[in-house]
Amino acid sequence: MTPREALLEKIQVQCFALNDLCLFLDTHPANADALAAFQECLQNKQKLCAEFASLYTPLTLEQMGQQEFWSWVNDPWPWQSQAGGTV
Repeated sequence: MTPREALLEKIQVQCFALNDLCLFLDTHPANADALAAFQECLQNKQKLCAEFASLYTPLTLEQMGQQEFWSWVNDPWPWQSQAGGTV
């Protein structure tokens, strides 16, 4: 696994945890521990996405505003490996 793929996997883990916590909070909205875990995962995801964008390419359209030129289609898509295959 390349460093790019490893970082992308860390982002995917945080996204999965956020979705799972969101479902839990839909049925347990007053659970303070779950809300704290959600906030922590959200901060982790944002940090990891910013790191990925600075090292490789933006993952979201919001991150494109930080670029000096429109590079959205120049780099491999997140599901593609550096060699052009799929991850």
